[in-house]
Amino acid sequence: MEGNMFFDHMVIFEKRDLENCVTLLKESGMKAGIGGRHENWGTENALLYFGLSYVEWLSVFDLETARASDNPLVQKLLNSPNGPGHFAIRTDNMQRLISRLDQAGLRTVHLPGERRRADGRLLQWELLFVDGEQEYWPFFIKWNEEDDERLNDLESSGWTGWQESSDLKIEHIEIAVGNAARTAQVWSDLLDIPRLENEGCSELLKLEGGNIRLVSMPDGRTTGPIELLLSNGQVIK
Repeated sequence: MEGNMFFDHMVIFEKRDLENCVTLLKESGMKAGIGGRHENWGTENALLYFGLSYVEWLSVFDLETARASDNPLVQKLLNSPNGPGHFAIRTDNMQRLISRLDQAGLRTVHLPGERRRADGRLLQWELLFVDGEQEYWPFFIKWNEEDDERLNDLESSGWTGWQESSDLKIEHIEIAVGNAARTAQVWSDLLDIPRLENEGCSELLKLEGGNIRLVSMPDGRTTGPIELLLSNGQVIK
């Protein structure tokens, strides 16, 4: 498929105060901070970056606006407990991705997003959600700036890095699915994501910015992100 795929971020649903969340993260050595508000969705976030890949703690600040939002992620946030809730793959060719998924018979929801940072800068992007009944799907994001521009901005504004080691990276995100082998095959075929290894009930997929480990779960278990493993062995969940 034309267009590159990258791990973008894991979303952690957070019902508690984000300022307190950031304080606790900083006390554990994480260089986290408040990102800003999505005014059109009634949500706000805290962020922790590893290069262009990151973890987002997402919370609601305006319940009425959130309930009226057409963003599937916001609706999922409203109806889920605290903890890992979803994850995003970044694409540099959204229209090609939409066409590919449409040809496969998958229904999608495509919508714009934006957030204004505390320094006044407006960030904009596109989101794509897949309405897949048979498989768990990530959502997809395309930023309105090129990756090198975004990285330069994050570095100059102090968002990237780790207080103890700037070389710390995301090793992989672990995702619960109904059948790891089946989901790996579907994602590999439609998204051109290479399969690295098969370990019984799990599959490892290669993605720049952070690999994906799919883990088969028994029937009835909730699908979605379980945890994120860093290169130093630390886990975020």
